[in-house]
Amino acid sequence: MKKRDNNSCAATERNSAYACCHSPHSIAAYPITEDVTPRRREFPLMRYGILADIHEDVEGLVRSIELLEERAIDRYLMLGDVYSHGDRVEDTVARLLELSSLGVWGNHELGLSVETPPDAREKYSDAVVDYFQSLQASLVFPEFRVTHSLPTVDPTDPTEFYLADPPSEAQARRDVFDRFPDSLFLLGHFHRWEAYDSRGALAWDGSEVLRFDENERYIVVIDAVMAGNCAVLDTEARQLEPIRFR
Repeated sequence: MKKRDNNSCAATERNSAYACCHSPHSIAAYPITEDVTPRRREFPLMRYGILADIHEDVEGLVRSIELLEERAIDRYLMLGDVYSHGDRVEDTVARLLELSSLGVWGNHELGLSVETPPDAREKYSDAVVDYFQSLQASLVFPEFRVTHSLPTVDPTDPTEFYLADPPSEAQARRDVFDRFPDSLFLLGHFHRWEAYDSRGALAWDGSEVLRFDENERYIVVIDAVMAGNCAVLDTEARQLEPIRFR
């Protein structure tokens, strides 16, 4: 796989909230699971609304929420990259704060979530700063794990978000399955629909419901809200329903 150079990464990051962050935290703060026995516990029986890569697309977020509310969502999960350039971050965060939601940070809000700059509360409201500080590196549920990129990526290192191998690389998937015990991994970041099980890529592009075999393990990439996408994870039915609205 051809990897992007550091100069390209730096240029991209200058347009994100990471421009405020000067020295990322150590990976030691990021929990690594040692028990890699696959979990086979029952899912908590809930319907999760999945929002990935909003990038301050307020209209896309509002439409996503409307469609998800029609499907009787119990809780929302935000998969990172709420931030874009800051122009509409106040309105975006205000919409998210209206939801019963949990979230992880992405590379675009890394500087507001990991090392908040001293002048952050001069540039943004307390509500925005507090929201980004509430985001986690990962969310771990009884049988699934939520991260912005692959969970093997150091979530405090912006270059890893760009230079680490994507889930399309077999070794990257093997590293995830070897290192973590979860049965289902939900990711954003890549702005496309993809799904993999322990054998390889699935013939799935987000055009139909994805059903999970209780004896298999999965990595699923959720396409971006800013591109007109969201999803429902139904843990009782063991399935993910992609939603496209653009």
